[in-house]
Amino acid sequence: MKLHKKYYLGLSLMVLIFFSASQTLADEGIGYQELNNVVTLTVDDLTIMVNAGGQVPKFHYQLESGLSYNIMFKLLAEFYDFNEDGVFQYNETNVWGTEPPEIGEIRYNTILALPSVIWEFSGFETEDVAETTVAVHFNFTSANILDPFYAGVELAIVAHLYFEDQIINGYQLEGGSELKFDLIVKNWPWQKDDSKLAIRFDISSDNNEDEIEQEPGIPINTGSNTTGMEQKAEHTEDVKQTVSIRSGDVEGYFGYATQSQNRINNEYQTKGVEASYSSEGDDNVQYYLCFEHFDDELIYDPSIGSIGSESAGIGTISLLIIGFGTLAVMANYIYRKKRN
Repeated sequence: MKLHKKYYLGLSLMVLIFFSASQTLADEGIGYQELNNVVTLTVDDLTIMVNAGGQVPKFHYQLESGLSYNIMFKLLAEFYDFNEDGVFQYNETNVWGTEPPEIGEIRYNTILALPSVIWEFSGFETEDVAETTVAVHFNFTSANILDPFYAGVELAIVAHLYFEDQIINGYQLEGGSELKFDLIVKNWPWQKDDSKLAIRFDISSDNNEDEIEQEPGIPINTGSNTTGMEQKAEHTEDVKQTVSIRSGDVEGYFGYATQSQNRINNEYQTKGVEASYSSEGDDNVQYYLCFEHFDDELIYDPSIGSIGSESAGIGTISLLIIGFGTLAVMANYIYRKKRN
Protein backbone atom coordinates (compact mmCIF):
# COMPACT_ATOMS: atom_id res chain seq x y z
CA MET A 1 0.00 0.00 0.00
CA LYS A 2 2.90 2.31 0.87
CA LEU A 3 4.41 1.68 -2.55
CA HIS A 4 1.15 2.61 -4.26
CA LYS A 5 1.00 5.91 -2.35
CA LYS A 6 4.58 6.74 -3.35
CA TYR A 7 3.81 5.71 -6.91
CA TYR A 8 0.76 7.98 -7.19
CA LEU A 9 2.60 10.79 -5.37
CA GLY A 10 5.40 10.51 -7.89
CA LEU A 11 3.01 10.57 -10.81
CA SER A 12 1.26 13.61 -9.36
CA LEU A 13 4.55 15.46 -9.02
CA MET A 14 5.48 14.51 -12.60
CA VAL A 15 2.19 15.86 -13.91
CA LEU A 16 2.57 19.04 -11.83
CA ILE A 17 6.08 19.70 -13.16
CA PHE A 18 5.04 19.07 -16.76
CA PHE A 19 1.95 21.27 -16.35
CA SER A 20 4.04 24.08 -14.83
CA ALA A 21 6.48 23.96 -17.74
CA SER A 22 3.63 23.99 -20.24
CA GLN A 23 2.00 26.93 -18.49
CA THR A 24 5.25 28.90 -18.57
CA LEU A 25 5.43 28.38 -22.33
CA ALA A 26 1.78 29.38 -22.74
CA ASP A 27 2.04 32.48 -20.56
CA GLU A 28 5.07 33.91 -22.37
CA GLY A 29 6.06 34.28 -26.00
CA ILE A 30 6.38 37.22 -28.37
CA GLY A 31 3.93 40.09 -28.39
CA TYR A 32 3.55 42.14 -31.57
CA GLN A 33 1.55 45.00 -33.06
CA GLU A 34 1.77 47.57 -35.88
CA LEU A 35 0.40 51.10 -35.89
CA ASN A 36 1.14 53.77 -38.53
CA ASN A 37 4.19 51.93 -39.90
CA VAL A 38 5.65 51.42 -36.41
CA VAL A 39 6.10 47.78 -35.37
CA THR A 40 6.39 47.02 -31.65
CA LEU A 41 7.66 43.65 -30.40
CA THR A 42 7.75 42.64 -26.73
CA VAL A 43 9.34 39.71 -24.91
CA ASP A 44 9.35 39.77 -21.10
CA ASP A 45 11.19 43.03 -20.15
CA LEU A 46 12.28 43.78 -23.73
CA THR A 47 10.67 46.19 -26.19
CA ILE A 48 11.84 46.51 -29.80
CA MET A 49 10.35 49.16 -32.07
CA VAL A 50 10.93 49.35 -35.83
CA ASN A 51 9.81 52.63 -37.35
CA ALA A 52 9.68 53.21 -41.10
CA GLY A 53 6.86 55.75 -40.94
CA GLY A 54 9.37 58.58 -40.76
CA GLN A 55 10.91 57.37 -44.05
CA VAL A 56 14.28 56.71 -42.36
CA PRO A 57 14.04 53.21 -40.85
CA LYS A 58 14.91 53.24 -37.15
CA PHE A 59 15.35 50.30 -34.78
CA HIS A 60 14.85 51.10 -31.08
CA TYR A 61 15.93 48.53 -28.47
CA GLN A 62 14.98 48.97 -24.81
CA LEU A 63 15.16 46.91 -21.61
CA GLU A 64 13.43 47.75 -18.35
CA SER A 65 16.88 47.65 -16.72
CA GLY A 66 17.72 50.93 -18.49
CA LEU A 67 19.52 49.88 -21.70
CA SER A 68 18.08 51.98 -24.53
CA TYR A 69 19.73 52.45 -27.92
CA ASN A 70 18.92 53.17 -31.56
CA ILE A 71 20.14 51.88 -34.92
CA MET A 72 19.14 54.06 -37.88
CA PHE A 73 19.39 52.88 -41.50
CA LYS A 74 20.66 56.12 -43.02
CA LEU A 75 21.89 55.80 -46.62
CA LEU A 76 23.47 53.75 -49.39
CA ALA A 77 26.54 55.02 -51.21
CA GLU A 78 28.50 53.82 -54.21
CA PHE A 79 32.22 54.37 -53.63
CA TYR A 80 35.49 53.62 -55.34
CA ASP A 81 38.17 52.18 -53.07
CA PHE A 82 40.99 54.51 -54.12
CA ASN A 83 43.28 53.67 -51.19
CA GLU A 84 42.54 49.93 -51.52
CA ASP A 85 41.87 49.41 -47.82
CA GLY A 86 38.60 47.59 -48.59
CA VAL A 87 36.36 50.04 -46.75
CA PHE A 88 34.45 53.28 -47.22
CA GLN A 89 35.85 56.77 -46.72
CA TYR A 90 33.62 59.72 -47.47
CA ASN A 91 35.92 61.25 -50.08
CA GLU A 92 35.61 58.04 -52.11
CA THR A 93 32.00 58.80 -53.09
CA ASN A 94 33.45 60.73 -56.03
CA VAL A 95 33.91 57.46 -57.90
CA TRP A 96 35.50 59.18 -60.93
CA GLY A 97 38.35 60.77 -58.99
CA THR A 98 40.08 63.35 -61.16
CA GLU A 99 38.91 61.79 -64.45
CA PRO A 100 37.33 64.45 -66.70
CA PRO A 101 33.83 63.59 -67.91
CA GLU A 102 33.47 62.20 -71.39
CA ILE A 103 31.50 64.15 -73.99
CA GLY A 104 27.79 63.83 -73.23
CA GLU A 105 28.43 61.94 -70.00
CA ILE A 106 26.13 62.71 -67.07
CA ARG A 107 27.36 62.01 -63.58
CA TYR A 108 24.85 61.54 -60.80
CA ASN A 109 25.03 61.74 -57.04
CA THR A 110 26.34 58.38 -55.80
CA ILE A 111 24.42 58.60 -52.49
CA LEU A 112 20.85 57.41 -51.99
CA ALA A 113 19.58 59.11 -48.82
CA LEU A 114 16.80 57.17 -47.11
CA PRO A 115 14.44 60.17 -46.63
CA SER A 116 13.69 59.84 -50.36
CA VAL A 117 12.21 56.35 -49.84
CA ILE A 118 8.54 55.66 -49.06
CA TRP A 119 8.12 52.37 -47.17
CA GLU A 120 5.26 49.91 -47.09
CA PHE A 121 4.54 47.43 -44.26
CA SER A 122 3.82 43.80 -45.23
CA GLY A 123 1.84 42.59 -42.25
CA PHE A 124 2.92 39.84 -39.83
CA GLU A 125 3.68 36.17 -40.34
CA THR A 126 3.92 34.22 -37.10
CA GLU A 127 4.84 30.76 -35.90
CA ASP A 128 2.81 29.48 -32.96
CA VAL A 129 3.12 26.57 -30.53
CA ALA A 130 0.27 25.83 -28.12
CA GLU A 131 -1.23 29.28 -28.74
CA THR A 132 2.12 30.92 -27.97
CA THR A 133 3.92 32.98 -30.63
CA VAL A 134 7.48 31.65 -30.93
CA ALA A 135 8.54 33.56 -34.06
CA VAL A 136 7.44 36.79 -35.76
CA HIS A 137 8.36 37.83 -39.32
CA PHE A 138 7.54 41.07 -41.15
CA ASN A 139 9.05 43.38 -43.72
CA PHE A 140 9.16 46.93 -44.97
CA THR A 141 9.60 47.36 -48.73
CA SER A 142 10.27 50.45 -50.81
CA ALA A 143 6.96 51.44 -52.37
CA ASN A 144 8.42 54.54 -54.04
CA ILE A 145 11.80 56.30 -54.31
CA LEU A 146 11.55 60.02 -54.95
CA ASP A 147 15.06 60.45 -56.36
CA PRO A 148 14.59 59.86 -60.14
CA PHE A 149 18.04 58.32 -60.65
CA TYR A 150 17.30 55.64 -58.05
CA ALA A 151 13.62 55.13 -58.92
CA GLY A 152 14.28 51.60 -60.18
CA VAL A 153 16.02 50.44 -57.00
CA GLU A 154 14.11 47.95 -54.85
CA LEU A 155 14.81 47.83 -51.11
CA ALA A 156 13.47 45.51 -48.42
CA ILE A 157 13.99 45.12 -44.69
CA VAL A 158 12.86 41.63 -43.69
CA ALA A 159 12.79 41.23 -39.90
CA HIS A 160 12.71 38.09 -37.75
CA LEU A 161 12.42 37.60 -33.98
CA TYR A 162 12.66 34.06 -32.59
CA PHE A 163 11.71 32.84 -29.12
CA GLU A 164 14.48 30.23 -29.11
CA ASP A 165 18.15 30.31 -30.16
CA GLN A 166 18.88 29.91 -33.87
CA ILE A 167 21.98 29.42 -36.03
CA ILE A 168 21.49 30.70 -39.58
CA ASN A 169 24.39 30.34 -42.04
CA GLY A 170 26.85 30.25 -39.14
CA TYR A 171 25.30 33.36 -37.57
CA GLN A 172 24.09 32.67 -34.02
CA LEU A 173 20.91 34.39 -32.82
CA GLU A 174 19.89 34.69 -29.17
CA GLY A 175 16.31 33.59 -28.68
CA GLY A 176 13.92 36.11 -27.14
CA SER A 177 16.41 38.99 -27.26
CA GLU A 178 17.87 39.43 -30.77
CA LEU A 179 16.12 40.84 -33.82
CA LYS A 180 17.57 39.75 -37.16
CA PHE A 181 16.76 41.85 -40.23
CA ASP A 182 17.69 40.95 -43.79
CA LEU A 183 18.57 43.81 -46.12
CA ILE A 184 17.80 43.23 -49.78
CA VAL A 185 19.00 45.65 -52.47
CA LYS A 186 18.01 45.11 -56.10
CA ASN A 187 18.79 46.99 -59.32
CA TRP A 188 21.43 49.34 -57.96
CA PRO A 189 22.36 51.75 -60.85
CA TRP A 190 26.16 51.45 -60.75
CA GLN A 191 28.06 54.32 -62.32
CA LYS A 192 31.30 52.33 -62.50
CA ASP A 193 31.76 48.61 -63.05
CA ASP A 194 34.44 48.13 -60.37
CA SER A 195 33.08 50.24 -57.52
CA LYS A 196 31.60 49.06 -54.19
CA LEU A 197 28.50 49.77 -52.13
CA ALA A 198 28.43 51.06 -48.54
CA ILE A 199 25.36 50.95 -46.31
CA ARG A 200 25.42 53.35 -43.39
CA PHE A 201 23.85 52.79 -39.97
CA ASP A 202 23.91 55.40 -37.23
CA ILE A 203 24.35 53.97 -33.72
CA SER A 204 23.30 55.99 -30.67
CA SER A 205 22.42 55.47 -27.02
CA ASP A 206 19.66 57.27 -25.12
CA ASN A 207 21.96 57.39 -22.05
CA ASN A 208 24.82 59.88 -22.19
CA GLU A 209 27.05 57.80 -19.92
CA ASP A 210 26.93 54.71 -22.16
CA GLU A 211 29.95 53.93 -24.33
CA ILE A 212 30.00 52.55 -27.88
CA GLU A 213 32.81 50.10 -28.59
CA GLN A 214 33.95 48.60 -31.88
CA GLU A 215 36.60 46.57 -30.02
CA PRO A 216 35.98 45.17 -26.52
CA GLY A 217 37.04 47.63 -23.84
CA ILE A 218 38.04 50.37 -26.32
CA PRO A 219 35.37 53.10 -26.62
CA ILE A 220 34.99 54.89 -29.95
CA ASN A 221 35.77 58.60 -29.70
CA THR A 222 32.35 60.09 -30.41
CA GLY A 223 33.24 63.57 -29.14
CA SER A 224 35.32 64.54 -32.20
CA ASN A 225 34.24 65.00 -35.80
CA THR A 226 36.05 62.30 -37.78
CA THR A 227 33.83 62.35 -40.89
CA GLY A 228 36.07 61.83 -43.91
CA MET A 229 38.61 59.97 -41.76
CA GLU A 230 36.60 56.77 -41.45
CA GLN A 231 38.58 54.06 -39.67
CA LYS A 232 38.59 50.42 -40.75
CA ALA A 233 36.88 48.11 -38.25
CA GLU A 234 38.98 45.30 -36.82
CA HIS A 235 37.23 41.96 -37.29
CA THR A 236 37.65 38.68 -35.43
CA GLU A 237 37.61 35.28 -37.19
CA ASP A 238 33.95 34.79 -36.28
CA VAL A 239 31.16 35.14 -38.85
CA LYS A 240 29.33 37.47 -36.44
CA GLN A 241 30.85 40.82 -35.49
CA THR A 242 29.41 43.27 -32.96
CA VAL A 243 29.49 46.94 -32.06
CA SER A 244 28.72 47.20 -28.34
CA ILE A 245 26.66 49.75 -26.42
CA ARG A 246 27.71 49.31 -22.78
CA SER A 247 25.18 50.34 -20.14
CA GLY A 248 26.24 49.25 -16.65
CA ASP A 249 26.17 45.45 -16.44
CA VAL A 250 24.17 45.14 -19.65
CA GLU A 251 25.60 45.27 -23.16
CA GLY A 252 23.53 46.06 -26.21
CA TYR A 253 24.94 45.43 -29.65
CA PHE A 254 24.61 45.92 -33.37
CA GLY A 255 25.64 42.63 -34.95
CA TYR A 256 26.64 41.97 -38.55
CA ALA A 257 28.10 39.15 -40.62
CA THR A 258 31.42 39.12 -42.45
CA GLN A 259 29.76 37.69 -45.56
CA SER A 260 26.91 38.56 -47.90
CA GLN A 261 25.09 36.97 -50.82
CA ASN A 262 25.84 38.86 -54.06
CA ARG A 263 24.13 37.92 -57.31
CA ILE A 264 26.79 37.86 -60.03
CA ASN A 265 26.30 36.38 -63.51
CA ASN A 266 22.84 35.11 -62.50
CA GLU A 267 24.08 33.11 -59.52
CA TYR A 268 24.53 33.93 -55.85
CA GLN A 269 28.06 34.10 -54.53
CA THR A 270 29.26 34.54 -50.97
CA LYS A 271 31.41 37.65 -50.69
CA GLY A 272 33.31 39.22 -47.82
CA VAL A 273 32.01 42.23 -45.91
CA GLU A 274 34.22 44.90 -44.33
CA ALA A 275 33.30 47.94 -42.25
CA SER A 276 34.49 51.42 -41.31
CA TYR A 277 33.25 54.00 -38.84
CA SER A 278 33.42 57.66 -37.88
CA SER A 279 31.55 60.24 -35.81
CA GLU A 280 30.29 63.77 -36.32
CA GLY A 281 31.25 64.58 -32.71
CA ASP A 282 27.64 64.24 -31.54
CA ASP A 283 28.12 61.08 -29.39
CA ASN A 284 26.80 58.94 -32.26
CA VAL A 285 28.68 56.52 -34.52
CA GLN A 286 28.35 56.36 -38.29
CA TYR A 287 28.96 52.74 -39.24
CA TYR A 288 29.53 51.78 -42.89
CA LEU A 289 29.13 48.16 -44.02
CA CYS A 290 31.02 47.70 -47.29
CA PHE A 291 30.05 45.26 -50.06
CA GLU A 292 31.72 44.02 -53.21
CA HIS A 293 30.30 44.93 -56.62
CA PHE A 294 27.25 42.82 -57.57
CA ASP A 295 25.01 42.59 -60.63
CA ASP A 296 21.41 43.05 -59.57
CA GLU A 297 20.86 41.84 -55.99
CA LEU A 298 22.50 41.97 -52.56
CA ILE A 299 21.20 40.00 -49.55
CA TYR A 300 22.59 40.72 -46.10
CA ASP A 301 21.46 40.15 -42.52
CA PRO A 302 22.58 42.20 -39.51
CA SER A 303 20.88 42.12 -36.08
CA ILE A 304 20.36 43.98 -32.80
CA GLY A 305 20.39 42.42 -29.35
CA SER A 306 21.74 42.46 -25.81
CA ILE A 307 23.87 40.44 -23.40
CA GLY A 308 23.42 40.34 -19.65
CA SER A 309 19.63 40.12 -19.47
CA GLU A 310 17.58 36.97 -19.16
CA SER A 311 15.53 36.22 -22.22
CA ALA A 312 12.07 34.73 -21.92
CA GLY A 313 12.89 32.09 -24.51
CA ILE A 314 15.98 30.83 -22.70
CA GLY A 315 14.13 30.84 -19.38
CA THR A 316 11.34 28.68 -20.79
CA ILE A 317 13.74 26.28 -22.46
CA SER A 318 15.64 25.88 -19.18
CA LEU A 319 12.45 25.19 -17.28
CA LEU A 320 11.38 22.58 -19.80
CA ILE A 321 14.78 20.87 -19.65
CA ILE A 322 14.70 20.86 -15.84
CA GLY A 323 11.12 19.59 -15.88
CA PHE A 324 11.78 16.69 -18.24
CA GLY A 325 15.04 15.88 -16.45
CA THR A 326 13.17 15.63 -13.16
CA LEU A 327 10.52 13.47 -14.83
CA ALA A 328 13.18 11.04 -15.98
CA VAL A 329 14.83 10.80 -12.55
CA MET A 330 11.53 10.32 -10.74
CA ALA A 331 10.29 7.74 -13.22
CA ASN A 332 13.49 5.74 -12.83
CA TYR A 333 13.25 5.93 -9.01
CA ILE A 334 9.60 4.77 -8.97
CA TYR A 335 10.34 1.94 -11.39
CA ARG A 336 13.21 0.63 -9.26
CA LYS A 337 11.20 0.88 -6.04
CA LYS A 338 8.31 -1.00 -7.60
CA ARG A 339 10.59 -3.83 -8.73
CA ASN A 340 12.13 -4.13 -5.28
